[in-house]
Amino acid sequence: MLGRQTHDAILIVDDDFDFARGLGRLITKGFPGQAVLVKHDGPSAFALLQERPFALMITDMRMPGMDGFALLEQVRVIAPALSVVVLTGFRHHRHGGIGPKGRRL
Repeated sequence: MLGRQTHDAILIVDDDFDFARGLGRLITKGFPGQAVLVKHDGPSAFALLQERPFALMITDMRMPGMDGFALLEQVRVIAPALSVVVLTGFRHHRHGGIGPKGRRL
């Protein structure tokens, strides 16, 4: 966890520990004082989202267990106004450019 607890915090969710930590540091360097929390899987991120509000969630699309889209679908139930960025390091993915509920990416 980086930063302090505020309502404008950013949550980063990525199973790649180094990438998640690096992205968190990049954000806090560019936006001093910005609270950034990091989780490495969908279930722990969802549990944290149930405990406190966030301004933004940045999540990896491909993670073992609960992927980014499954996480997004659950998050939309408890925090429908949350801004979300879904990232992937893969050129081709199993969703084929289609997001949740058939929406084109």
